[in-house]
Amino acid sequence: MQPGQDITRVAIVGARGQMGALFVRAFHKAGLTVATLDRPYTDAAIADGLAGAQLVILSVPVPAMRAVAEQIAPHLASSKMGAPSWPTSARSRCGRWSR
Repeated sequence: MQPGQDITRVAIVGARGQMGALFVRAFHKAGLTVATLDRPYTDAAIADGLAGAQLVILSVPVPAMRAVAEQIAPHLASSKMGAPSWPTSARSRCGRWSR
């Protein structure tokens, strides 16, 4: 992917989870092609799901993040990988997170 090139294909790892499903709906609504990956993360499923992805989002529980990232890393080409997180300002506005 070249700088300035639009993203057209996204892969969501953990797509059946609450946050993953939100990402799937949002990217579909935006007109992007979305590949979904969920457990079990087999090599074949990972390779198929990440093929051609220009953006990979890990949407798995924090305790599983490292293991899943290590499992999919060998399958990443020039894809970009990101993990959703709450900005500090959002956490501070949400009472249950700020305690």
